[in-house]
Amino acid sequence: MKIVILLSISFLLFSCKEEVVHNYQAEIDQLSTYVKQSEYLEKIYNLDQNIRIEGADLLQKTGEKSIEYKNNRDSMMKLDVINLAKIETYLAKYGYPSLKNHT
Repeated sequence: MKIVILLSISFLLFSCKEEVVHNYQAEIDQLSTYVKQSEYLEKIYNLDQNIRIEGADLLQKTGEKSIEYKNNRDSMMKLDVINLAKIETYLAKYGYPSLKNHT
């Protein structure tokens, strides 16, 4: 029974992930230059860091039990899923960026 549940959960996660990745393929395909690729990766990085900095500020100001902090944490987890899908899609198409081409 546990195996059936685990397989079901794995299938659902895989299905959801494929849908998310598929949504970003067209976006990734538009990155035709190294400049566009670098800007895309920097945007992902900045969004990631901004929400984490905001979360740290909220934690200090309002505490870990506040609605504001919990909402930020939930938003951060959603953003992490989106960013992971974008990065995985990017890497599948372009591979790892190099210092030579992405400055």
